[in-house]
Amino acid sequence: MSFVKKYLALYGFILLALSGCAKRNLYPDTDDPGLSRFTSHGYNIATAYINGDAYINPFLGSLRGNALPSIGKLSTAAPLDSLMISWQLELNTDLTPPPLSPYQNIVLMLPVSKSFTAGDFLLWNGQRFSLDSNAVVLNSFSDPLNRRTGPANIYFVKIDIDNSNTSSPAYQISGLFDGKIGDSITITKGRFDFRIPTSNLNF
Repeated sequence: MSFVKKYLALYGFILLALSGCAKRNLYPDTDDPGLSRFTSHGYNIATAYINGDAYINPFLGSLRGNALPSIGKLSTAAPLDSLMISWQLELNTDLTPPPLSPYQNIVLMLPVSKSFTAGDFLLWNGQRFSLDSNAVVLNSFSDPLNRRTGPANIYFVKIDIDNSNTSSPAYQISGLFDGKIGDSITITKGRFDFRIPTSNLNF
């Protein structure tokens, strides 16, 4: 094989490898330093201010991309169950590695009927849920059993099924949120944009 052919073959291999690598998909918001712009494209990014500090879901490397959320239904003995949307948190700074976050993850909780299904979840597209019924929960690394809970506003800007990849359909879920936990923790300007395989929703 000539030098040119070897070079072209190597170049093609590198392009193929890079195309299979996941990206951070962070698009800085010039109006809100440390946060990613609100998007609705399945970028698997979530950012928010907690007491003025910028937080983000971690990047797990080029093979795994941004940490995905967990979405599930929590069965309770009460008349209603809870839909839980949870993702990991870390401080969004220029330091590598980032400083240890005081919080392990964040959970958005919404009351749902016992019969709530993925089809019902799709009907939340464009829906706003106010402080009187929802909760935001922060779990701490230093004290994982100490769950800090308070009311939250949640706006699902988009919930849809993406069937462009027929072998791997996924939910595209994007929205905005804020909340307050007691007198000491304020969560502001939260935004999320996730693409989650349909098989990950087991309700």
